[in-house]
Amino acid sequence: MDPNKDFISCLLTEKINGQMISDETIIGILNLFLTAGHDSTTSSLGVLFNYIANNPDAQGQLRNDPGLLPTAIEEILRFESPVQLMPRKVTKDTVLHGQQLKAGDSVFLYFGSGNRDETTFENANQVILNRKPNKYLIFGHGLHKCIGSPIALLELRIALEELLSRTLAIVPDGEPVRTDFQRFGVSNLPVLLLS
Repeated sequence: MDPNKDFISCLLTEKINGQMISDETIIGILNLFLTAGHDSTTSSLGVLFNYIANNPDAQGQLRNDPGLLPTAIEEILRFESPVQLMPRKVTKDTVLHGQQLKAGDSVFLYFGSGNRDETTFENANQVILNRKPNKYLIFGHGLHKCIGSPIALLELRIALEELLSRTLAIVPDGEPVRTDFQRFGVSNLPVLLLS
């Protein structure tokens, strides 16, 4: 690999509209990559492990049919979105659902709410492990879709495959401690891994 072609070197040498990327912007990008790549994934693991431990029927389904894991992971995370909101800046004056928004205003996109939208998801407040199609927002959408979503889904699938293949049952052993808003997950998840 060419050491001058790594991601950080590219940020330090590339220009946008003829201008070098500011140090502040580079730090923001790297902070986002670190946070999204670590914090969101660990929050997602907590959400998934908690759901599986507390839903033995779903756990049994996944043990009997590991091929269901990719859709099940997406569905469980749709139901309990680990990232609840994302801030954005309004780029031009507009009216949205009767609300005047001005360029520069801060707005928050509530993924958790969108992932429970009854007009998009039939039985939105229910986990359906094989839900298809599943137009979830857990990784954003369109231009703002998370660049790391494929690797996050791969990491989560491998972690669950390994956990399920190495145990006979995962059962709760106390109450989980939930993380504070805006990340939604668990900071302490007491479970017994039976083998």
